[in-house]
Parts: sequence; structure tokens; C-alpha cells
Amino acid sequence: MSPSIVLPLEEMHLKNLPPGRQCCIVAPCSLAKQLDRQILSRGEQERLCRFRRKEDFDRYLTAHSLLRVILGQILGRCARDITFVDGEGNKPLLSDGSCHFNLSHSGDWVAIIVSLDGPVGIDVEQALPGKAQISPDLYAHPNDRFHPAAAGTDISRFFTAWTLKEAISKCDGRGLGIPFNEVRLEPDKGNTYRGFYDCRTWHASHWILDDGTHLAHAGEVPCSTLNIIVAG
Repeated sequence: MSPSIVLPLEEMHLKNLPPGRQCCIVAPCSLAKQLDRQILSRGEQERLCRFRRKEDFDRYLTAHSLLRVILGQILGRCARDITFVDGEGNKPLLSDGSCHFNLSHSGDWVAIIVSLDGPVGIDVEQALPGKAQISPDLYAHPNDRFHPAAAGTDISRFFTAWTLKEAISKCDGRGLGIPFNEVRLEPDKGNTYRGFYDCRTWHASHWILDDGTHLAHAGEVPCSTLNIIVAG
């Protein structure tokens, strides 16, 4: 995938995200050294300090500090003053509901999506072979269909299906409470899909990053424009 924009952290300016547009930011966990942990809430800082492995520390700091930076820019607020509440399935939401967001992390990557158009979900998965050994009975719907580029190998089909269905489940708010093998995928235009479950429809997209990492996002309405920024 060639991302729409590649920007250093200090050059990211995301003010005035217009309706009809969603913004996805993908960042390596090495970005942690550029982020200020002091913008985190007290609870977030306490949780951060409990991590013993550097990779876990960097992943959490990158995800949660970058989320505050992005929301602060879009909403014109001080990053440390942003407050969250738990929604359905403990999905974090802005306390004033002014926009919607979701985050994901896997291996070396963190992914964040922000939308003004309603709930969204995102999933990023580094393509580690061990995870692809999950039984299809747990994630595959018998009528799943894929774009040809995503159906070349069993591993590609697995990560495409998994990231799309996890993004859908996170958009819904129930997360892994939705049985992935009951979510049906149907290819749409370009790299987009529609997902069907429980008489509901979601609109989703799937990409493969240059290092083979899979990325998917989902929303309740089709996304007119999705800007993908790789922060570095």
C-alpha cells in the first residue's frame, strides 16, 4: 500500500476534519521517544508504569499519547484535558461525543482512526504465521468472499478476514463478543467490503502495508474520503 501522506510527527496538522472524511494514522512504536507521557491521564500513566517490557511500554505510550495529540489537533483542545468515558463493551468514547475514534496495535505498529460521521473501528495485524493457524471454524463464514488480491493464499485470506471482522466488531462496540464466523464479508468497489451480521451492515476497507502488515477499518456509513497518514 502506498499511504496517502507520510509525515514526521511535528508536521502533522489535522485541524478542521470535515464531515464525510475520516483520518487514519499509522505509526511505528518507535515514535514513543518523541511523545510526552505527561499528556496522559493519571490512570493512563499508572498503567504505563506497570509495563515491564520496553516494547509493551512503547506500544502503549505511542497509542495513547498519539491519540491525545490527534484528538487535540482536530478538536482544538489541549491534549491532556481530553476526557474519555466507557461506552458499550467498554469501548472508550469522548465524554462529549464530539467525534468518534478507535485504536489498535500489533507488533511494531499502532493504528488510530478518527471520524465525524459515527462509530468506527480499526484493526492492525502484523502477519505473524502463528496467528494464521487459528481454525477457520472460529472466523470464517461459509459465504465469505474476497477481492482476488486478498484470496491468493490461506494466510492472506486469514489476515484479510480477521482484520475486517475485528474492525467491524470494534465499530459495533461488542468486540470479540461478536462471533467472527457469523459475520459475512462481501467485496465492494476497490479495496472495500461490506460486512453483514445480525441484520446490520458495515462498510469496511482493507490494506496491506509495505512490510506485509494488514490494516482494516469499518464504519456504519460508507467513507467518502479516508486519509492515511504514516507518522514518523
